Amino acid sequence: MAPPFLLRLLTLSLLLSTLLAELPPDDEELICSSSDPSSCYPRLFRPTSEFQAVLPMQDIPSGLHIRLNIATGEKEAKINVPDEVEQDGGGRLESGAAEGAVVVVPHDKDEDEKDKLAGAGESQKPLQLQDRPPIPASDPFGRIKPPPPSSDDHALYDTTLSALLTILTNPPSTPVPEPSLLPPLTTLTELAHSPYHGHQLTSHPLLPSHLLTLLTTHPSPPLRAQSIILLSTSLRNNPPAQHALTTSHPTLLDLLLHRLVTDASATVQTRLIALISSLLDTERQRELFGLFNGLGVLKRSFDARHTRYDGRDGVRARIGVFVGDWVRRGGSVLTEGPRGKDGERLVERDGGWCADFEGALGRWREEGGGEVGKEGVREGLEALKERGLCGEG
Repeated sequence: MAPPFLLRLLTLSLLLSTLLAELPPDDEELICSSSDPSSCYPRLFRPTSEFQAVLPMQDIPSGLHIRLNIATGEKEAKINVPDEVEQDGGGRLESGAAEGAVVVVPHDKDEDEKDKLAGAGESQKPLQLQDRPPIPASDPFGRIKPPPPSSDDHALYDTTLSALLTILTNPPSTPVPEPSLLPPLTTLTELAHSPYHGHQLTSHPLLPSHLLTLLTTHPSPPLRAQSIILLSTSLRNNPPAQHALTTSHPTLLDLLLHRLVTDASATVQTRLIALISSLLDTERQRELFGLFNGLGVLKRSFDARHTRYDGRDGVRARIGVFVGDWVRRGGSVLTEGPRGKDGERLVERDGGWCADFEGALGRWREEGGGEVGKEGVREGLEALKERGLCGEG
């Protein structure tokens, strides 16, 4: 039997080796919280045989079993075990996916290389996610470059979109529960920052109509707002996406303006104004905005007579920014006012916006409130003054 001191030494050695194994290597890059510098984790995700949440900004090694957890909205990953999944096109769906998880296994690039070396004809191969060509677009826009082949975004987009459409076309109940829809909508919003996926979303034959139905009929304000955010993100600085959506839905602007008047949620109204703004990059949409009396709708929503403690200061701030941007881009705010004593209609060069903005700022100064709305309203007023629209004329 070994002496007691040798047993203690052996125990201490094992404990020390275990602790050292759990420490990150000296040269491993860490991600640390700005609010809590002591809270750090490795930049490179370390897979195990069990699913773990992929933390923000972590890099994921290729070839892992990745899934989107619909219940939590988190991306999860583990070591891929082929026997645990069923083949389904470019990715694999776990047998338990119906219970709330969307699972993605990125296509194995090594297998492609083996196929090429074996002389497999490219024309005979089914289209893989990494083989996607750029989206053809009309001449004014050129071609949109897809994400690199090494990106997991293609697979995540396909499976998330498929899960969302399955829920929307075969809803478990009516209306569809908010927790079932928010995670996939949020994931698609993150992907829509890519012009490629933004165009894919807006040119999809079904998704835009589903999103417009959600934003006009669903009883949940957060869900309506998230549907609008997804569309806005897809359209922002993305002319091909704007063209695709306004071509397939030519009355979209009229629908959004109508919804701006009828939706009771201030958050949804704020998001709607941002979406309307993202549509006005083309001359045709600006013409329609005037035809549908868009500025009149915004003026009604601004509701200058009730600017104290009604919870709508965020809406007023967004309207102020919108009007400022509109006039700086050369848009007209001129409107016909009431008839004068001589029977002629008075023309308001500023559309009455100067009085509305100055009145709101004055009431906020005297009565308090307006912390959220002041800056946006000031921005709109300054733009009108820059154009010389707030003086006599």
